[in-house]
Amino acid sequence: MNKKNKAVFSVVILLVVSIVSFCFWLSEISDYLEFPEEIVFSWMSLSLISIPIMFAFPLYWFFLSLRHGDKHALKKVNGIMPLFKFMCVFTFALSCAMSFGYLSALKSKGYILCSGVPSGWTPGTASKYVVDKKLCFNSGFQHER
Repeated sequence: MNKKNKAVFSVVILLVVSIVSFCFWLSEISDYLEFPEEIVFSWMSLSLISIPIMFAFPLYWFFLSLRHGDKHALKKVNGIMPLFKFMCVFTFALSCAMSFGYLSALKSKGYILCSGVPSGWTPGTASKYVVDKKLCFNSGFQHER
């Protein structure tokens, strides 16, 4: 596979992953904003927005490399490095702010944090919130032992 084909293949993969992660992020946000009786909240789902932003940098490089060559691409990419760093920090801060804001909204709406680990989740990655304590014991939820 020659260099140009590798670059095109990389662009396609990065675009597909970026679009899919953005769609998953939108889906998670819309699910969270419906405020159902049971919510399994994960800070990781809100950080899915960072994937397209982080992939924007290599995508830009590949596009420039295909169009103008590696030297020109490297020169342009070095010029936008401060913007890329800012976008990464901003995305991290946005994800944190959204997580804290959403957890505050859950508390203000009267949701209760269940103890234990939601089924299918690694400990520390998600928490289950419910409007009634009885819902904590529904199937699909493992209790700590």
